[in-house]
Amino acid sequence: MQLGEKHVAFLRAALKASSLKNVAEGAGLRYSVTRRIYRELANIVAFRFLVNFPAFRLLPVAVLASGGCPPWVAGTFTSKLEGEVEVEVCLGLAPAKRVLRQEYGEAETVRGLQVVYWDPSSYPSSTPRQPSEEDYALPEEPRVVPARPDVVDASILSFKLDNPFLKASKAYSLARGLDSQLSNITAATVEYHFRRHVKPLWTGNAAYLVVPENGIPVQVYLVEGWRSCALARVASSITGHWFSILDKKRALVVARFSAHEKVGFYRAMRALGVRSAYGELIVPPGEARYRRPLLWKSLKGGDWVYSFESIDSHRPVFP
Repeated sequence: MQLGEKHVAFLRAALKASSLKNVAEGAGLRYSVTRRIYRELANIVAFRFLVNFPAFRLLPVAVLASGGCPPWVAGTFTSKLEGEVEVEVCLGLAPAKRVLRQEYGEAETVRGLQVVYWDPSSYPSSTPRQPSEEDYALPEEPRVVPARPDVVDASILSFKLDNPFLKASKAYSLARGLDSQLSNITAATVEYHFRRHVKPLWTGNAAYLVVPENGIPVQVYLVEGWRSCALARVASSITGHWFSILDKKRALVVARFSAHEKVGFYRAMRALGVRSAYGELIVPPGEARYRRPLLWKSLKGGDWVYSFESIDSHRPVFP
């Protein structure tokens, strides 16, 4: 599907909008048109609700190892990868202190010091943009604040991760449908929780194209070198880019590049002197497994326990 002018306007406005009404205002569209476009995009675009994860004592993470997701990761995406080597990938969220201290044994782990998503303002583009001076900066290790997330906040986040325009009260209701031990509080109380605890940590939204069954496999690249983060950032302008998880001098790029887009990506890789540790890895058809972490179930005393619970999801939830 080719995106029209109104679709692109919607996506651009959605990045900083907390509601569909805000999207309509930012895109200069009638509200009825905005709702229609949102329905049209629902099956081909993955939307993300982003927060300052270290403030929740969490950090995005990618683990390359055999045996699926380690118990200390709230896994959202797992798959076998095929390429020069056969390896498994696990993406998700993990306790920030554990990840920053690199307490994960022998697993090949990429810490999400920054996550870069597709930039819809560049649509359509098959080539990376030119790097700026800021693109060469290495991501900083975040400070883990002494905040103590509670179960209401974690319940809301569990269902807003992939639905930024879902009301907080509806998100909490979905969580209560899975866990009767959650308190039966009013919608007004939930919305108050959201405004006081979650909304101040909101950093914006993201979106990327996940056109189903287009014949192009999802590709994963573990790129290394001090300019690897620059490569991941400039690649965000390519239409097939999904997201990149940035660590110090390495990054995991996840994309669905067309053949033409790959040419631009590889040219940028060579120009920046970056290498791909395992070459191109692909997600075989039918191998990907998506999970929704039930974050509130893994909180104890305001901190995260060793293991996480999750349920199956038919679509990617995060990143």
